[in-house]
Amino acid sequence: MVAERRPLAALPDFARAGDAKLVQLSQDDNGWTRDTAQRLIVESGRTGFGPALRVVMASGTKPRDRVSAIWGLEGLGEFSPADARRALTDADTRVRIAALQAIEPVLTSSFPRELISWLGTRIWDEEPIVLVQLALSLGRVDQPAARELLWQILPQAAEHPALADSVLIALRGREAEIMTRLHQ
Repeated sequence: MVAERRPLAALPDFARAGDAKLVQLSQDDNGWTRDTAQRLIVESGRTGFGPALRVVMASGTKPRDRVSAIWGLEGLGEFSPADARRALTDADTRVRIAALQAIEPVLTSSFPRELISWLGTRIWDEEPIVLVQLALSLGRVDQPAARELLWQILPQAAEHPALADSVLIALRGREAEIMTRLHQ
């Protein structure tokens, strides 16, 4: 397809773009430009992008830009429990869901207990769709504290079938425990 009645937009010069310009381009209105900038940031492997991406994650004007910053940090191996806590207080559910997805490698490898405890304080005020992702993310963690948090989420599932499904998926292989707990 070719635009016939209007000039084509100028393409950014990615080869000459410095770090600050790539972060700026990762927030561009053009999706291809955003994706290309994010790919170049992640492929660079440079930790120098971390501070700028954290600024975007905390104060980007559009949720898509904050989500992109989360995935940029994750792709660089720099998304930390502190970043997750910050992103999990974002007003937009998509940002909170992305934070839960991005922190999964940390949850399964180093299991930050203080983050799990903090998540437990938020479940009563959280949107059901975010709790669905939390349950799915916790399902990958083989730790008693993670399972206990799943049990705390379960009472809210009566009103949200997708939440019930996600908790049951997360507890797969523990059917006998589920039956015992439900019949108490």
